[in-house]
Parts: sequence; C-alpha cells; structure tokens
Amino acid sequence: LLKTIGEDISPSLFEVLTGFSLGAFVENESNLLFSMIAKQPGKGVNHAFEILGFNVIEKVYKDGEPIPLNELKDDLNRSPVMLGPFDMGYLTYNPNHHVLGGSDHYCLALDYNENEILMHDPAGFPFVWLPLDPFELAWKAERITWSDGSYRSWVSPTRVSNPSLE
Repeated sequence: LLKTIGEDISPSLFEVLTGFSLGAFVENESNLLFSMIAKQPGKGVNHAFEILGFNVIEKVYKDGEPIPLNELKDDLNRSPVMLGPFDMGYLTYNPNHHVLGGSDHYCLALDYNENEILMHDPAGFPFVWLPLDPFELAWKAERITWSDGSYRSWVSPTRVSNPSLE
C-alpha cells in the first residue's frame, strides 16, 4: 500500500512494527513464555503506520453486517486498498487453500469488475482475480477468532512525519 504512494518501506519492517509476530521471552531461569505483543493485528497495523509516520483511513464493520462492496469499489477508484484479515481457506487461487482454513492473511485489492476482485497476494500470487463469493467469505473471516469486526481495510495513506529508522 505504501509503495503505491511512492514510499519504499520494507514489508518485513512493517510486519515487525505491528508487534503481532510471536515472540519468546524468559520470565525467570526456568520459564520460557511465548507472547503476542499486540493482541489484535488490526491495532498492530495501525501502530506500524503511526510509527512510520503515516496517517491512514481504517474501516471495519460489525460482525453480521453485509459486505461493504460499494464502499470498497469507491475506494478502489481512488487507490489500492489493504484488506485483512482474510481467511486463507477461501483464497481459491491458492492451490493449498483447502488446508489453510482459519489462517489469517492480508492482501492488497487493486481493481474490480462485476464478478471478481483483482488482488496482490504477497504470498506469491501477484495480480490474481478472486470471484466475489469466496472473496466475501475470505474477507468476512468468521474463523479468525482474534479479530474484532469484519471487512477491515486500510486506504489512503498520507505521510505526516519522517521518523528516522533509529
């Protein structure tokens, strides 16, 4: 998403700044614990944008609401849109999707037509079309139990500061 506005931020750096990756720490000499720094990745994504000096519009809908397809299409008429979490079990272009149900994932929506959404999936599937039925199920992400709400997206990042990497 940041690359689309001319920013060159490493996806690896962004992911680390979300604080969502699992990490290990030692509580005492005999106790190794695993922990997620951020309890909800959506908050971690927002935090990473903030640390890097960007404002971005986040949208999320209450569970049970209908897919905001018209709003997504309006956003796509302006710029690409980051979407997630997706339930990877519905990303049917991935030949392993049938064993990935309940795994979370984030993608960039690029375009749409009346039947499909064009996405860039950073897991090795650039420029793939996903039919609307599996797209809706993937984006609704009902099996992603740690996520609050459905149909989360980030759009229109703008740089507001230039923090150093340090």
